Amino acid sequence: MKESFMENILIRQLDNNSSEMIKELRVNEFQSAFIETSAECLDDFKNNAYSIRWSISGVYFHTQLIGFAMHGQWKFRFLPYRQVWLDRFMIDAKYQGKGYGKRALQLLIPQMYDKYHCKKIYLSSKEANVYAIKLYEDLGFKKTIFKDPQGERIMTRKKKTDARTGMVD
Repeated sequence: MKESFMENILIRQLDNNSSEMIKELRVNEFQSAFIETSAECLDDFKNNAYSIRWSISGVYFHTQLIGFAMHGQWKFRFLPYRQVWLDRFMIDAKYQGKGYGKRALQLLIPQMYDKYHCKKIYLSSKEANVYAIKLYEDLGFKKTIFKDPQGERIMTRKKKTDARTGMVD
């Protein structure tokens, strides 16, 4: 039965017109120390925080927006080097604990590899956010020794292609 629910998780690109729906999303109280509010995320999206042009993807259960991800590509000036970041990921508190976040990331990660033509995705998380770190590790992200300017642990995931099927995971 749970698998049929997972088939109803969709990822859709969002734009500035989706702001009001995103502002309605909330995390549990204990998680508020781990992620910016929806409004702060939207401000960063609109203002190209960290000099990155961000994209926002909505996580839908059927037609209901239940979460979002903010991601973008950071290009180094004067160098042919770039990093693709999954900077924010949030599932509304009412929809947590059902596997929707994991399924959403399983759908989003290959989309990010395709969109940005990259071989590695970066993210960062506070060390105390053990549930998020476990989720990211379950999906193939590895902790690095590095921390971002806010002191969050940087994690990376390398693109994997099944040699037999050619499928990207």
